[in-house]
Formats: sequence, structure tokens, C-alpha cells
Amino acid sequence: MSMTAQEISLALEEAAGALEGAFVQKVHQTGVFEWVLEVRQGDERLWLLISLSARNGRIHLLEKAPEETLPLEGFARTLKKTIVRKKVLSIRQMGQDRVVHITLGGAGGESTLVIEIMGTAGNIYLFDFDGKVGAKALPRKSRNEPGATYTLPDTRNSAGPDHEPEKLQPAQGARYPYNLALERRSAGPAFEEKLSDAKTMILSPLRGELKKMEKLRKKLAGEMATLQGYENCKKLGDLLKANYHSIAKGAAMVEVDDLFSPGMEKITIPLDPAKGVEKNAEAYYKKHRKFEKGAPRIEEEMATLKSKEEPILRKMEEVNGAETMAQLAPFLPGEEDADRSGKTAQPKGKGGKKEKEQAQYSGPRRFICSEGHTILVGRNDQENDEITFRVANGRDLWLHARDYPGSHVVARMPKGVEPTARTIQEAAMIALKYSKAAKAGKGEVTWCLAKQIKKPKGAPAGKVLVHGAKSVSVRIDEEAIKAMKVK
Repeated sequence: MSMTAQEISLALEEAAGALEGAFVQKVHQTGVFEWVLEVRQGDERLWLLISLSARNGRIHLLEKAPEETLPLEGFARTLKKTIVRKKVLSIRQMGQDRVVHITLGGAGGESTLVIEIMGTAGNIYLFDFDGKVGAKALPRKSRNEPGATYTLPDTRNSAGPDHEPEKLQPAQGARYPYNLALERRSAGPAFEEKLSDAKTMILSPLRGELKKMEKLRKKLAGEMATLQGYENCKKLGDLLKANYHSIAKGAAMVEVDDLFSPGMEKITIPLDPAKGVEKNAEAYYKKHRKFEKGAPRIEEEMATLKSKEEPILRKMEEVNGAETMAQLAPFLPGEEDADRSGKTAQPKGKGGKKEKEQAQYSGPRRFICSEGHTILVGRNDQENDEITFRVANGRDLWLHARDYPGSHVVARMPKGVEPTARTIQEAAMIALKYSKAAKAGKGEVTWCLAKQIKKPKGAPAGKVLVHGAKSVSVRIDEEAIKAMKVK
């Protein structure tokens, strides 16, 4: 169950003395809606869990380090870049409500985290000393969008969780007994919900892929049904030629002996009255050629479709059968070339310089914009096609330097979130940086939604058609790009 305002007050009262003055060492992602800040105070390590779960929202200390973590993605990466190695200056509850305010200081100035434990409306906001929201954890609708000045929620009519905090008995013998009691109370239900949320996150796009495949399968089946109607057309053309002199000019149909059947039964052949016998025969031959060429192609496409569908079904079966977050981790978004410790996988064997560079920098370049969205940049034509047509969703932002060769750039946009002018500017700056126009330091960048990009039939990798695109003028800011780069 989610924490009440009074429970938050009691948890922070117990933990604040240990957290204030501590340095943030790591950021862990432990669920789709759950993070853990690992801090150090002298020789003591502490773990502060923050959950934005709709049913189990909470903030409290953990007894020990989380055993199962996921690859950092989105907001967690922004936190890692922003608050790691900073000192917790203060942690306090705002207005005796379910809102927690954490101020951190260090290199680069002060940063502030505001955590709202408010069910489906809950969120975490990150901003600097100026009070402007720089990023938020979840794409939920909010009065505090990136770039806006943060304002506290109006909870005068909000009842909050309906359970009584007095029912919770502190854990005897623990250093932080009330926090530990909170952890133990929520461990079971929270884990089940966390597992379910992660499965939903993984399965949703897979179901979408299967839906697309089923749609394509129905389309191919319809095409095949049409082509199978042409299978007998060569025989009809042959019969027309065999009866050339007996067919009246302008006839709409003709009845002839079927020379290819054992009993030579009569067969009626429809004709186009405006055409002669030869052209009618050629029309039937043309339909048969369509069958001969089209049927094998469709069979091949059906087989390819099945080969693509099978691994998706196997993955879905594995995901549905998973019983731990560790079993789900390989299927969740994250760096494909990083292990659980965050170290880059090294290539096997000695190899040459080029081989090592390819192993170290495989996959598209990654950036995190100031609003917390992941930005992907293709390194070559193949990767351009990959991120544009296989990785990007229709709602994602797509950019390319105008009138110059360059990388395709995709800014991943959560469902229901429109790209802001700030995100467009930052992504466009990156697109200009990785193009032939970069030397000028400024230029025009074309942008649109990924669903407006089409691949011309037979076009080489990297070539696309853009529909309804807009353009934006940007100037390259090397320091800003460096700050957004994911190491």
C-alpha cells in the first residue's frame, strides 16, 4: 500500500539525520517506476528507495543494497549524470503532504529533487537552483512540464491512502526500525506489482509487432487468393488460341471443348468484347504470369514472416514465465554492450585498431536531452535505417540536417508526450553536429515525426522520403552536446 503523509513524516524523521551530509554514490533502477539512491556517510552506506507505483508508492531506507537492478534508462541516466557525487544538503517533507524535497550540492551547483508520492499522479522532478523543471521521471500529465517553474500540488481535496500509520509496528533491533518496517510491509505486494509492470513494458511492443505481422499476413493471404484465381489462366489462353477461327468477333464469352480434361467437357470462357481473340488470350497469359511470379514471392514472404514471429513468441513465453526481475532484465531497454556492473564488454582476441573501435562503439550514439528523453544517432547508413524504421515508434521525433549528408537522429518520446521546442532544438543541434554541415557551426535541420518517414522501394540504406517535414535553425553548442552524451 502507498505511504500516507504521516508515514512519510515518520520515515524521514528517522532517516534525515543519516542522509543529510551523505554523498550520492550510485543510482539504481530497480523497476519501471522504482529507483534507489545509494549514498555514503563516512563508512556507512545507505539506500533510499523511491517508488512511484500507483498502488505501492513509497520513500524509505532499505536494509541492504538492492539485489536485482535493471540497466539505467531515461530519467535514471539523467540522475546519474546530475546528482552522483553530490552531497545531500537537506531532505524534508513539504507542507505535511506526500511530497519530499531533497536538495543536493556539489560541482555544477545545487540540484533539487521533488518526489510526489501521489498514486497515478505521482512523479519525480529534477531542477536546478532557478526552480525550473529540467526533467521528470515519468511521462504522466503534470502541471510541472520541463521548462516550467515548479509548483507544489494542490491536495486540499486529496484524501490520500486510507490506512492508519499507527498500525505499522517498528522493526525491533534495527538501526532504522520504522523504515525497515515499511520495507517489510511493502516487499511482497511491491515485488509482484514491479514484476507485472516490467512484463507489461516488455510485452506491449511485442504484441504490437505481432499485430502488425497479423495485418501483413492477412494482406498477403488476400493477394494469394487473388493470384490463385489466375492459376488456370494459361489453359484458358491456350483454348482461345486453339479455337481462334470459331470465335465470333465482339463476343462476351465463348463455350469450347476443354482439350485438357479427360472427357473434353464444355467450358465457358469470359471475353472482353472490345478485344480480339489474340488480345483476350494474351490477357489470360498475363494473369498466369502474375500467378507464376507472385505466388512464390508471397510464399517466401509468409515464410519470412513466420521466422520473424517465432522468436517474438518465444520471447513472450520467457517473459510471461519470468519469476524475478533478473530474468526480465535482458528484455528491458538498456545498453546492449554493457554488463550489470556497467562496464563495457571488451572484444575477444587482439584484433586491429578498427576492430577494437567497432567493438567499443557498436550501436548508435546515445544522448539524454535536458528533458530526459533518449536521443539516438546512426553511425552509418545501416544504423540510420535501423533506428528510423525498426527502433523508432511513430510518435518519436526524427531529424536530419537539411540539404546535407548526415546521420538520422531519433528522439524517443514516451506515449502521450509531444516533443517540446527545447527537445527539438537540442536534438536538431545533435543532428547538425553529425552531418557535413557541422563545419559551419550553424544551419537548418529538418524534423518530423517518425511515422512521416517512408522508405522508397528499392532505395539503398539511409535513403528516405519525408512527408510534412518542418525545419529549425540551430547553432552547435559543443559543451551542451558533451553534457548530453551518454558515456
